[in-house]
Amino acid sequence: MLAANRNYRRAQRVYHTAWLFVVLVIVCCLAICSGGVLLLSASSLPRLFGASSKEILLAAPILVAQVLLSIVFGLIGAGFRATGRFWLFIILISSSRLIEGLAMLAMVYWDGSFAEVAGITFCARALFLLTGIVFLRRIASWLTIGFRFADRRLLRRMASPSFHYMAYTLGHALNIQGTTIVVSWQLGTGSVAVLTTIRTFTRLGITATNMFNHTLEPEYADLAGRNSPARIMQVFGYHMIISVVIGASYFAALASLGGSVVQIWTNSQILVSTQLCAAFAFGVSIEILWTALQTPYVATNRHRIFALFFVASAVVGLITTFATAPMLNLYSPALGGIAGGGCMLAITLIRMRAVGVTQMNCLDRL
Repeated sequence: MLAANRNYRRAQRVYHTAWLFVVLVIVCCLAICSGGVLLLSASSLPRLFGASSKEILLAAPILVAQVLLSIVFGLIGAGFRATGRFWLFIILISSSRLIEGLAMLAMVYWDGSFAEVAGITFCARALFLLTGIVFLRRIASWLTIGFRFADRRLLRRMASPSFHYMAYTLGHALNIQGTTIVVSWQLGTGSVAVLTTIRTFTRLGITATNMFNHTLEPEYADLAGRNSPARIMQVFGYHMIISVVIGASYFAALASLGGSVVQIWTNSQILVSTQLCAAFAFGVSIEILWTALQTPYVATNRHRIFALFFVASAVVGLITTFATAPMLNLYSPALGGIAGGGCMLAITLIRMRAVGVTQMNCLDRL
């Protein structure tokens, strides 16, 4: 937003403060992980990870470095987003993951060790990270990497929206891992295999629409920085029309052909009814709507008005799944998704009515 407003000095201050914040988070995470590692005995490592203790000890620091590179990659992505080149970052990170996957398959094919696989994927990620840094410096020479202009007061203000954004991760964990645990506990591991398959298949729709939403986030931020509420509402209107059409079409397609597609997809190993696919698809269609509605708020750092409600709606869905599993079998997680998504959609509409879409006063706080 600040970059779109051509206030490069303040944008640099925010960027350096974000670097400082991430470094502090990394230090805390490393301390916590180190404590967890100390609780593991060397003799338990082969049983936990399926490799020798020597390979694991060699691969562990490489894997940790990969995680750190991923976090830094996100900061580089923020720079691309600020300069309106987020599409270039998407190409870079997608290419990185593709090359990492191909390198991993190649090492497995040639019987590479655990440490060798970790090393080759680390090299691929590091190469694309360096490429991203070079591109960012060429695109925006004013946007430097470091802590020189970091602001401690801004750092404290960043903490709240950052931790609120983590609530989305917690909510998704409750929706996905929590549901898996409940189904495994009440319906058995066989049901988990079916649940995982049908949920992966039906959630392809939200994956595709999230790519569209993330592409629009820099546009909303840019328009907010330019103080163009009329243009924001115009983009938002088209955004919602497209999202409704996609959600309705996706539900109609899965309600008609979902069972047959799953049968072909799994080579007839898993057979589910089209009605069950339709139930899961309905919950996904609701999620497509509320994620699209929240996109302008996420883009302008106002997601805190929804974050904790998302955790609460995930809990509602989990309780619904737990309560109905003995009666509805695998329809229970579908009902849980509908209940949680319905709550989130209602809350999103209520909160939007209260604060509006184009209230961009957060820019003045930076």
